[in-house]
Amino acid sequence: MKNLYIAALGMVAMLWSPLQVSAQEQQDNASKLEVKAQIRPRAEYRNGALGSTGSTPAFFVNNRARLSAYYTDASGKLTVGMSGQNVSVWGATPQVESVGTFMLNEAWAELKASEHFAFRIGRQQLAYDDDRILGTLDWQVSGRWHDAFLTKMKFDNFQAHVGLAFNQNAETKDNTWYNPTGAQPYKTMQFLWMSQKFNERFSATALLMNLGFQKMENGSAVDGIYDLQTLGANLHFKEGAWKINGTFYKQLGQNNSGQGVNAHMLALKVIFAEQGSAWSFAGGLDYLSGNDAELDADGEINPTVKDNTQKAFDPLFGTHHKFYGFMDYFYVGNHGRNIGLFDKHIGATYKVNPKLSITGTAHHFNGAGSIKSESGATESNYLGTEADFSFKYKMMKDVVLMGGFSQMFGTDALNQLYPGTNQNGQNWGWLMININPTIFSSKF
Repeated sequence: MKNLYIAALGMVAMLWSPLQVSAQEQQDNASKLEVKAQIRPRAEYRNGALGSTGSTPAFFVNNRARLSAYYTDASGKLTVGMSGQNVSVWGATPQVESVGTFMLNEAWAELKASEHFAFRIGRQQLAYDDDRILGTLDWQVSGRWHDAFLTKMKFDNFQAHVGLAFNQNAETKDNTWYNPTGAQPYKTMQFLWMSQKFNERFSATALLMNLGFQKMENGSAVDGIYDLQTLGANLHFKEGAWKINGTFYKQLGQNNSGQGVNAHMLALKVIFAEQGSAWSFAGGLDYLSGNDAELDADGEINPTVKDNTQKAFDPLFGTHHKFYGFMDYFYVGNHGRNIGLFDKHIGATYKVNPKLSITGTAHHFNGAGSIKSESGATESNYLGTEADFSFKYKMMKDVVLMGGFSQMFGTDALNQLYPGTNQNGQNWGWLMININPTIFSSKF
């Protein structure tokens, strides 16, 4: 009888084992659906912000309410992503609203053709490397998206993405003229991004991008395209507690005004973060070429374009808030064809505990181009020093509280460049809570 029991248990174990494998295989091959929600209000206090010439600080609360859904079929060959949102300032919407403000910031499908190739089409975020040229702009309430077709390739340690976009204002019956006013800033886009990991310490990426801008005359589209090329590379090296990132980009061709472009940018960032230490440190340089400038009779700085060639580098669709100071004095809807920027920065982060970290960063800003007085004398292009302080506190799962305070110590040159910006103390504070739970997740 004892031997019979042992034999029976053995048979059950033999039968149960393949059943377990089959159940696991079914789980791995199941369709997947995930739904996420985000509520992200942010209060901002602006005192002496860029372009503000009054004596009264501004205060407001903006908000993002976003709902996202992502589906992958059982074969793993089809993935669909959709994300809609409402962005607003508290009080700007009437209690009884007759005009909707809902928008799609993601609506794409990705087809996996093989282990090495995939294709994504539709409205999508494009974020590469450190968000320098192509970024999600997540700090901005609405974020940034592109309508594009993307081909993805991956072979071991090598990746390549090819992106294509062709924009129109509406369905048309003739011609393909495009007016960017209130729409995407470019008519066509083609880019190739490549990434190669050589070993655990060294990797590199490269970006080659062409933007096509519709020729415009007196605010109306006319026949013809201006093409702007941006070419560059990123090098990443890490050894122990050290990380070193180097970046270089060159711009050629024509901008959307038809001016020739011959500009460049370079950046270097060094990070020291020893494992187990509560402290980490970072420092670096960002240089974006610019035009030389002259002081006019009113004491204002006017960039000059020689030989109809822009020397000012345009960082295009990057997340500029991340790089050039939190107060957004440079390259956030401004400074695009100005004297450029030479930003030296150093900072430190202290991790108080697993939930709370505090960061402080100092920026020292100069123009990249020279400034001449009416008499031809060289003027100082030192624009100011900015101090940024911020904290991040994980209150609970899916809930993060963030805030900060920044102070700009502007110079006469900054005021000559942007009149009014050295008044009112030039400081800014913010407090934001990011509530971003996964509200539904299922395999079926």
